[in-house]
Amino acid sequence: MRAALRPGIDERMADTVARKARSPYCERTLSSRSHRLHSFEFSSTIGSPLRPMKTIAKAALAERKRFRNLMLFVMIGLAVMSSIVGLEVHGALQDVATVRRSTTVLPAARDLLAALRDAEAGQRGYLLTDDPKYLEPYRQGTRSAVTASAALQSALANEIASQPVFEQLIRDRDGKLAEMAQTIALRDEISRNAALAVVRTDLGQHLMDRFRADMTVLISHWFNLRDDAFIDLKWRLMKMGAAFSAFGLLFVALLLVTARLQRRAMSAISSHVAALDAASTKDALTGLANRRGLLAYLQAKCESATIDARRIGLMYLDLDGFKSVNDALGHAAGDDVLRAAGTTFAMCVRENDCLARIGGDEFVVVLPGIDSDEELHTIAKRFVAVAQDLGRKMHNGRFPIGVSIGIATYPDRIADPHDLLAGADSAMYVAKQAGRCRYHFFERKRPANVVNLDRVVADRHFQGESRARSIGTSGMGNYVSTSGDGHENR
Repeated sequence: MRAALRPGIDERMADTVARKARSPYCERTLSSRSHRLHSFEFSSTIGSPLRPMKTIAKAALAERKRFRNLMLFVMIGLAVMSSIVGLEVHGALQDVATVRRSTTVLPAARDLLAALRDAEAGQRGYLLTDDPKYLEPYRQGTRSAVTASAALQSALANEIASQPVFEQLIRDRDGKLAEMAQTIALRDEISRNAALAVVRTDLGQHLMDRFRADMTVLISHWFNLRDDAFIDLKWRLMKMGAAFSAFGLLFVALLLVTARLQRRAMSAISSHVAALDAASTKDALTGLANRRGLLAYLQAKCESATIDARRIGLMYLDLDGFKSVNDALGHAAGDDVLRAAGTTFAMCVRENDCLARIGGDEFVVVLPGIDSDEELHTIAKRFVAVAQDLGRKMHNGRFPIGVSIGIATYPDRIADPHDLLAGADSAMYVAKQAGRCRYHFFERKRPANVVNLDRVVADRHFQGESRARSIGTSGMGNYVSTSGDGHENR
C-alpha cells in the first residue's frame, strides 16, 4: 500500500527524463541524460590508452623474467655457500653462546663473592663493637649470597667443566655461613668471648680464603673462555665475510644490469599508469574531478556520514545560456566558458568540498558536514551570483549566462546515497523550468490523499477550535520547496 502511495526513485527519474524531453532547455538526447542519471555506475574501460601499454607491459614482463632467473641463480649460489660455510657458522654460534653465557656467569660470581664479604664484615663488626647496626649488613649479605649462588648455578647448568669448582664454592659458602651464624648465636645467647673463641680457631678464615681462591679460578676460567671465543669468532667472521664478498661482487654486477633494465621498463609503466589514473578521475578541460572521481568521493563521504551522523549536501549545477555561446561562437568559445565557470565555482566551495564536471555544462558539488539548510541557501545564492557575474564579464555580456541548481541532502531528504545524484538532478530541472538562475531543493512526491499535518494543525489553531479530529495519514511528512529568491512554499 505504501509503495503505491509513494513512488520510488526510479519513477521520479523517469518523470524527470520525460520533463526534460518536453523542456526547451533540453540540450542533449534522452539516452545520454538517462545514462548520466545512474549515480554510482560508470564504465571501467579506459579505452585506447591501454593499447600502447600492452607492448610496454610485455617488455617489462620479459625483464622481470630475466630478473627472476638471476635471483634463482643467486639463491642456488647462496645455498651452496651456506653448505660450505655451515661449520664456520656453527662454530661462530657456539662462540656467541659462550660470550653471552660469560656475561651471566661473571657478574653472578662477583656478586657471590661480594655478598660473603659483606656478611663477614657485618659479623666481625657486631662481635667487636656489640653494635646491632652491623647485623643488617650481615643479614643482607647472607641473603644476597643465597640469591647470587642460585643465579650462578643457573648460568653453569650445562657447563660440565665448571661444575667441580662450583660445587666446592657451594661447600665453602655453606661452611662460612654456618660459622658466621654460630658466632652470632653464641654472642646473643652466651657471651662475646664464646663467639670470639670460635673466631680464633681460624676456621672461618680458612673457608673464606679457599672460597676466594676457588672463585678466582672460576672467574679466570671464564675470562679466558670469553677472550678465546671473541678471537675465534673474529676469524670465523672474517673468513665468511671474504667468501660472501666474492659472491656479492658477482651478484651486484648482475643485479645492476638487470635492475637498470627493470627500472627502465617499470618507469615507463609507472608513468603511463599515473597518467591514466589521473585522467580517470580528472576532467581534461577544467582540471576538476570528473564523474568517476566524484562518485568515489561521494561514496566515501556517505560511508563516513553514516558513522558520524552528519548530513551531506549535493548541488547539481547546469549552466543557463551555454548553448547560445556554442551556437554563436563555436565550441572553442564554449570551452572557454566551461573553464572559466570551473575556476569561478571552485572559489565558492570549501577546502574539503568536491567540485566536479560530469559532462557538458553540468557541474556537481558535494558538501559534507552541512548542519542546516541555511548553509545550502547561502552557497546556492553565491553560485547563482558568480555565474551571472561571469556572464557579464565574458564576451562583453553578450550572452546571459547563469546557472540552475538542484539540491539534495543525505540522509534526511534522500535515504539511499545511490539516489542522491539523481535526486539533485531532478530538483535542478524543477529550478530550470521555473526560470533562469534559480535553485530548488529536492522534494519527495506526495500523493493526493496525504494530508499535511502541519498545515491542518495551524489552520485549526487559527480557527480557535479546542479539539482536532483524528487524521488518518499514510507516509506523512513535510515537503518544502525553496526557490532561488529565498521564499519557502509548504
